[in-house]
Amino acid sequence: MVSPSAKIGMWCDIHQGVNIGSNNSQHGGSLVPTIGSNVWIGPGAKIFGKIIIEDEVQIAANAVINKDVTSNKTLGGVPAKIISETGTENVDVAASKYRMLKFIELNPQYEHYFNI
Repeated sequence: MVSPSAKIGMWCDIHQGVNIGSNNSQHGGSLVPTIGSNVWIGPGAKIFGKIIIEDEVQIAANAVINKDVTSNKTLGGVPAKIISETGTENVDVAASKYRMLKFIELNPQYEHYFNI
């Protein structure tokens, strides 16, 4: 389930069973995650609350994320902790920067859609 209020960047790879949810604020609003581009989210991961996950992050299967995550990190566990200082930048997954740049190279007419 993905909250309709969540903000998700480009080229994210979201696997089955992932929950990107919200918390309720004291004033009745929703507190939802903002997820950057080139993020790989493993099966069963839970991401919730008003947090920011920056670009090129890998999230292990079944990890629970409830705090901000800076770019180029790999996280795993419950609650999630940084397990590597490298993210998706050099990994050949659907959410990789390499694939995004290759796509732009093959389809230059779409370059203006990318914030690179």
